[in-house]
Amino acid sequence: MTSRPASPETKVSTSALLMQLAQAEGEERISVGEIVSRLGDRAPGLLLLMLALPMCIPNVPGISTIFGLLMLASCSVMFYVLQCATQRKPNSSNKAGLKK
Repeated sequence: MTSRPASPETKVSTSALLMQLAQAEGEERISVGEIVSRLGDRAPGLLLLMLALPMCIPNVPGISTIFGLLMLASCSVMFYVLQCATQRKPNSSNKAGLKK
């Protein structure tokens, strides 16, 4: 597995990015897509944290099952995307085929 270079926003803390997003002028509501696009590579970790937090407090029975299934689904998607990204081969073709 290869590591990607850190994005320029890595020097800024996640809380600072969320505060910038909350203080930005515009819509009163913030969509999950906006948060994910602003956080970049940090979004999956924050998503898992948000899904895990309701299980830390006493709740209605069954809530942990719902959030656990959501966490399992999101982890499965992340694992699938990671597997696809690491197994992808660069596009190449035979030079002899291009000369015809």
